[in-house]
Amino acid sequence: GFAVPPRQSSPCSTVGSDWAAGIRQHWRFGEAAALTRMEKFLGEVLAPGDFEGRKRLRADQQNTSELSPYIRFGELSARTVYWAAKQRKERTDQKLFEDPIYPGHGRANATFLRRFVWRDLAYWFLLEFPTLPCRSMRIQYESEVWVGTRQQLRRWQRGDTGFPLVDAAMRQLWAVGWMPNYMRHIVAQTLIEYLDITWKEGFKWFDWTLVDADVAINSFLWQNGGHSGPDQWEFVLHPVHAAKSCDPE
Repeated sequence: GFAVPPRQSSPCSTVGSDWAAGIRQHWRFGEAAALTRMEKFLGEVLAPGDFEGRKRLRADQQNTSELSPYIRFGELSARTVYWAAKQRKERTDQKLFEDPIYPGHGRANATFLRRFVWRDLAYWFLLEFPTLPCRSMRIQYESEVWVGTRQQLRRWQRGDTGFPLVDAAMRQLWAVGWMPNYMRHIVAQTLIEYLDITWKEGFKWFDWTLVDADVAINSFLWQNGGHSGPDQWEFVLHPVHAAKSCDPE
């Protein structure tokens, strides 16, 4: 028979523990659970327009779909989610940023549908650049000098950086194998911009701990955050300032 895999011990403890216990408790598994979650998201978050505006950035509210693990394991197809969202006709005046060119109400499903385009783009990049998970796409960044230490990396992994929002997100990642998209941006930029540690370490940790770990999406986004990807991000999310908007309490 198959060998019993060793249990992972918590990075916050030297005592062995069942790493998956929190994951099993948090998630409901299977297609029925996935469809239930999809309908809840479409009706309670997407329809009112909460995914279009700043509410989707809130770390203390359930304003994202949380469907990525189901799509990752094939319990729900990306096409099913895409077409279910595309059929929604609601409009909203909520926006992440004011747009003088397109004022007024917009489609409540626009941002969510674009996420599927980005998903396919990540797969295309991995197909064309198979070293995306391990080598800087902009090759000159391979010689970049990073001054962050192993101790700083370990504290980031453990959720012990001293930044409350970052630490809460990283501990959530270890406990349930997931965190919202905006939190992923914040913890990534904390690692890269403030701790000065290569994006490769962040990619490896996400690949190890996320229940929705996807090598194409993770490498594509980590490279962008590390400035070596096709879409070099021109913004930096400060771990304190970001907390004021996404977790004001």
